Amino acid sequence: MGLFIGSNRLLNRLRTIRDIVSDIQKKTNNQTDNQSINQSINQSINQSINQLSNRITQIEYNIQDLKITLNNLYMPPEQDDKYSWDGRRFEYLHRLLEIKDIKDVGFVRIGHEYDGGYIMLDDFHENMIAYSYGISNDVSWDLDMANHHIHCYMYDHTITSLPQESLYFHWRKEGICGIKKTDHCNTLDSHINHNGHASNKNLILKMDVEGAEWDALINLDEKTLNQFQQMVFEFHDMYDPHRYSMICRVLEKLNKTHQCIHVHGNNYGPRKCSNKLVIPHALEVLYARKESYEFLPSQHFYPREFDMPCNPYADEIILGYWNL
Repeated sequence: MGLFIGSNRLLNRLRTIRDIVSDIQKKTNNQTDNQSINQSINQSINQSINQLSNRITQIEYNIQDLKITLNNLYMPPEQDDKYSWDGRRFEYLHRLLEIKDIKDVGFVRIGHEYDGGYIMLDDFHENMIAYSYGISNDVSWDLDMANHHIHCYMYDHTITSLPQESLYFHWRKEGICGIKKTDHCNTLDSHINHNGHASNKNLILKMDVEGAEWDALINLDEKTLNQFQQMVFEFHDMYDPHRYSMICRVLEKLNKTHQCIHVHGNNYGPRKCSNKLVIPHALEVLYARKESYEFLPSQHFYPREFDMPCNPYADEIILGYWNL
């Protein structure tokens, strides 16, 4: 218990330091405006302050990882599957992905009947803009968006061209990443700013990027997240213990602005079960922005009647009654 109290105190001190650093940066910028300090010196000061702020953020993440790990280690002796390592992790993931029904809005499948299609809210209008990450040889989701007269900004650095063109398609040979930009990957914030959508709150997001989603989302600003009215993901490595703490942090962040409203297991991959709780390796998850809809308690059996298997030649993954 002392470790938890100590880590909380350290987090509070780090946040105080970051506030002080931010205040210094603001004062430095004000002095620059008033006294015309040499530009190169000012850039050096700001760079050092930004590096310190980023380091503090990373330390905060490390402390959160430690708290999650300690929370899983501090458990009663194993008497049944519920108290196993997998049992504790699976229970928390189910709680982070608690599903609610949405009032007065139905579901619709966007994209192919099988792999490449996703269940989404049937709530589209022409002023919306879609961001699509992970294309490969399938643009069925994007074509359905185009049929709703919605422009699609599409990103995939693993292909040389789109398999099909449309006046509504805007493709770049670029992937998505977190803070570590590369020659062929950039952040979601950068893409939105580049396209002139920084103030647009009528955005839709589809992301299936084979595990790169965690690094991209953990570093995404909450304000940017709140620009998306609905978001559908294919989350990967869901029961990987090495990614557990990052997955928890991402899901906790998403829950601040959005509500999980549907899940579906991708039956091309395996699944694990602990204490009657199923977690697939790849899980399709639909989120709706909290400020845009009204939500109700939910207790459905998954897959639902409108779901379709990703692999039509294999049995669906039975998730059962998802909410605990």
